[in-house]
Amino acid sequence: MQRAHSGFALPLAIVVLVAFSLAIGLIVDGAVSTFRAASADFELARAGAAAESALAEALDSRLDTAVFHLAPGTVLSHDGSAAPDSVETTVQLLLPPMVRILVVLHSRHGGLRVSAGRLATGRLSPDQVSAGDLRIIPTRSAWWVPIP
Repeated sequence: MQRAHSGFALPLAIVVLVAFSLAIGLIVDGAVSTFRAASADFELARAGAAAESALAEALDSRLDTAVFHLAPGTVLSHDGSAAPDSVETTVQLLLPPMVRILVVLHSRHGGLRVSAGRLATGRLSPDQVSAGDLRIIPTRSAWWVPIP
């Protein structure tokens, strides 16, 4: 008596194709997540550089000598906008002649929302170039820190 051949080639082919497509899917998912992480790191570095630039501009700003008569905690200047890509700079009087400078950058690029900030302290000093103005001189000890 001859035995009928039971077909096992088709189920085996289906199992192999499913396993192969699962492996391809995992490889593609890993590549996409790596790309997203790399682009987020790039955007964070770009935002950090822009925050550093905004901090340098804030340190280069000039203030009126009338700030010595203001109460501690007074916000001397606040520049910023509510746009998706914006830099917000705040200069606050601590105790004369000390000031705190806070720079926050919000950026949206390629579906990623990135924020970076810098916090610095400085000392007000009379400007040698223009009389009646003050300039901000960074303090010598750890005078700025990145804000995550």
